[in-house]
Amino acid sequence: MVDPEVAATIDFTETAYNLGLKSEWLSELLKAGNPFIGRGLGVAGLTCKRGAERGDFVIERVEAESCPEGFARSVMRAQREVPREFLWRVSRPSYPRTLSEATRGDPEGFQDVMRRFPYAEDGLGISSFDPDGHGVYLVAPLRKRTSLCRHERERLQMTAAHFQAGSRLRRALRQPSEDRAEDTRLPHQAEAVLDPRNFRMTDAAGAAQDCDSIEGI
Repeated sequence: MVDPEVAATIDFTETAYNLGLKSEWLSELLKAGNPFIGRGLGVAGLTCKRGAERGDFVIERVEAESCPEGFARSVMRAQREVPREFLWRVSRPSYPRTLSEATRGDPEGFQDVMRRFPYAEDGLGISSFDPDGHGVYLVAPLRKRTSLCRHERERLQMTAAHFQAGSRLRRALRQPSEDRAEDTRLPHQAEAVLDPRNFRMTDAAGAAQDCDSIEGI
């Protein structure tokens, strides 16, 4: 018998690559991911734009699956009230992590965000961004402050790789080539080149040059 979490992970991966889904792609992805990304308080998808300049971060839309009532409104309220520089900093492309992990060294900023979500003490985030800064964040409110163990982070990271690949593939196929981000200089418009012999990064462009992106890769 297939483990329910394994089955949910397979469903999530298949949905991530399902190019037949149109506007309903994100909602279907959230339904598939809720059983293992959500921790009893649901999961949400944030479509956003993150620019290169500090503070240039905008949440465009929030779609929630099984989240507490008013979660989406609280997210948009946080965007209006929390300093944009803080949101820009914690939203940079990275490996799956919790908000408390992303804000180590800034407990005031962490508490400033979390006070808008009284039912949660932390949040889990998984991101996928294009070179032009458009992206999707999957976030799950957590009942307790959490530090991911190595096994859990690795499991989420493997899932995140499929989410990122599927998300960016969809966007690349929607965009005419002349509207895409500027030339990355790398083959096939790649952002990073890995040496297959040791999996070390040999070249990078754009967002992949960020230290958190390098660690995630």
